[in-house]
Amino acid sequence: MSASCNAICDGTLTAPTVTATTGATTALTGITLGTSTTATCGAQANARTLTLPAAPNDLSHTTIALAGMTIAPGANVANGAPIYLVVTASSGTPFGAAAKSVVAWVATIETTTLTASKVVGAATSTLGVPIGDITATDISGGTVHSSLVFTLAGNDTFAAAGKLTGPTGVVVAGPSETPPSSTLTFAIAGMSPAGGTYTLSGATVNVGSSGGVHNLTVTTTPSGVNTSSLVGNAVEFAVTAGEIRVAGVDRYATASALFADVFADPARPHAVVVASGANYPDALSANVLAGELGTGVLLTDPSSLSSAVALELASDDVDNVYIVGGPAAVSAKVAGQIAAIHVLGNPSNPAIVVARFAGADRFATNNLIDEAAATGPTGGTAKTFDTAVVATGNGFADALAVGPIVYAEGIPLVLTDPAALSTAAAQSLKDLGVKHVVIIGGPSAVSPAVEAAITAAGMTVVYRIGGQDRTMTAASIARWAANGLPATPTYKSLDAIPGWLTNISTAWIARGDSFADALAAGPAAGIAGQSIVLTANPTTVGSGIPSYFAGRGGTITELIALGGTAALAPGVLSSAITALGAIRGGAQ
Repeated sequence: MSASCNAICDGTLTAPTVTATTGATTALTGITLGTSTTATCGAQANARTLTLPAAPNDLSHTTIALAGMTIAPGANVANGAPIYLVVTASSGTPFGAAAKSVVAWVATIETTTLTASKVVGAATSTLGVPIGDITATDISGGTVHSSLVFTLAGNDTFAAAGKLTGPTGVVVAGPSETPPSSTLTFAIAGMSPAGGTYTLSGATVNVGSSGGVHNLTVTTTPSGVNTSSLVGNAVEFAVTAGEIRVAGVDRYATASALFADVFADPARPHAVVVASGANYPDALSANVLAGELGTGVLLTDPSSLSSAVALELASDDVDNVYIVGGPAAVSAKVAGQIAAIHVLGNPSNPAIVVARFAGADRFATNNLIDEAAATGPTGGTAKTFDTAVVATGNGFADALAVGPIVYAEGIPLVLTDPAALSTAAAQSLKDLGVKHVVIIGGPSAVSPAVEAAITAAGMTVVYRIGGQDRTMTAASIARWAANGLPATPTYKSLDAIPGWLTNISTAWIARGDSFADALAAGPAAGIAGQSIVLTANPTTVGSGIPSYFAGRGGTITELIALGGTAALAPGVLSSAITALGAIRGGAQ
């Protein structure tokens, strides 16, 4: 075996360590590695001979593994020269009558390093995205009389060329193209010093329609004699994500649009859950019931059936509606208006049947719905649940962020008073046969006293998922779903949710200071196996989304914004996408 002589005769080769096994995976011993007496690379003798033990008992094949070989090319090696490994099996036993050779291309002499000052984030199909400085460093130096070409991948184009500056002693001119173009070609001439840098600054790019990582390369087109060719790596300069906004004229229309996108399908169950869009306490349990039914959630004004809901119910093949909460949450008038709608809006069809789940308070309502999850809404043999999620019933953010998981995995959501385990919550945990509990929220959301009461009742709290604020808690929930959470001094590690990791290319974003959009999106996100992350408010992205997006630039390629611009301002989405790029940043 040897490396390509034109690359190695002016350098050195460190011999590898060698192991071999037979086709039966039996390790071979007694392998020797020496220097060939017929090396063709001069005094360097870079060819090596490998001697296997005599007559290995191998009727299938022998696998030879090389490790630790290094090549140090000399100063006269051509820029961009390829390095090959040539393996020649000698004639005779066990290789047959004639020698056989195999050539593998193992490396190219890299003479340039390419770096980006930052990786920007942008929406797909955006024109004129300002990118960071792109710097090509000439490692070896030499006389240059050539063209330096920056080339974009995919369907990206340069919108503005910016300016290329080179090292002292090199004249730079161009580019020869008039943007938009996929390349920028600059003429360079002079003596390029070793370590000399060529920096493209002020360029802008029209990014294409595909979300993900965007990169460029730099090459040279030599002209004349005694020239050096720059050969280097590709560099990332941007990450993009597509934006989809699901929105109606108000929260009720947004919820209806979400329902229509996913659940207005004859193959889906013909039941719908309806909850108040004005107040959250009873509505928090809606995702549990919807998950049991395999349907979605519609929101209504408490005092009168919202027109968007009425239209959705009359348009779809709905024959049963389950109202969450008592008359204070969803009035008797609303229940009567729903009951007056005929299936498919056809008077010849039966009227929609309305049922209500309502307790004395939010905790009692939650208990009724959790019990229904065990027996089915219409009753049946009760089932037990190994795991339940416990969250505060005095706030909405934590319960809604975990909503997609509750929906998709059929995990009961048990609501409690923050200070002490609610009587209804304790009853739910007992009746459902729960053995393990995941607490959502920090100690201010669900107190240590609640955790102690759960433990005292014979259950194990396997994890507490919390953050500094609601946006960080939602980010931790999304991280749990996709990747699992690491062990802490208090808890063992928490496994990821099955099916979630393959779907993290999409993230749902809802405002974190209002409950309606996140509540209505829980079933749709749950079916897709995707998480909902929360902003601080309609105009501020908060800290949670950048925290979750860290390291996911190029992986998260689509954002679904919930609600109109009054719910999520365009600047919030821009900040979220910027976070996808900023966390990758720097040299590649």
